[in-house]
Amino acid sequence: MSAPPVLVEARRGQGVDARHRGWIAGVGPNGELAVSIGDPAQPVFLRSSAKPFQLAPFVASGRFDSYGFGSPTEALAIMAASHSGEDRHVRTVQTMLREGGLSRDVLQCGTHPPFDVETAQRLLRDAEPLTPLRHNCSGKHAGMALHAKAAGWDIDT
Repeated sequence: MSAPPVLVEARRGQGVDARHRGWIAGVGPNGELAVSIGDPAQPVFLRSSAKPFQLAPFVASGRFDSYGFGSPTEALAIMAASHSGEDRHVRTVQTMLREGGLSRDVLQCGTHPPFDVETAQRLLRDAEPLTPLRHNCSGKHAGMALHAKAAGWDIDT
């Protein structure tokens, strides 16, 4: 397999600072390939880069605004990105859930140690149990549960 084509070349002065490679495939309303750069059949793993797209229906439906979050920018940020499990991230997710009338029990993302080394070491030292709130995807999962609640869908599934 050959290297993917250069999609973006960032320059600093006269020199190239970075080159970003990848593949692009765009489809029309009927699902047929409309445009591509590189190999349009190349498999990709979106993982966390899909979070903003997963959040879009919640925002576009107006259901996000219906909650009247005290800190909507922080709520959007934690739902649209991964976090490192620091206390401020946990507080943001807790606040969103509380403002939406839910608890951490709705989170089905599992647990793992925080990616933030200091926080992980402190939890280990203090024997603080891990909860789904520390999971790097807890904000996205909270957003999905809040969207489901606002839409009248089953939040348990």
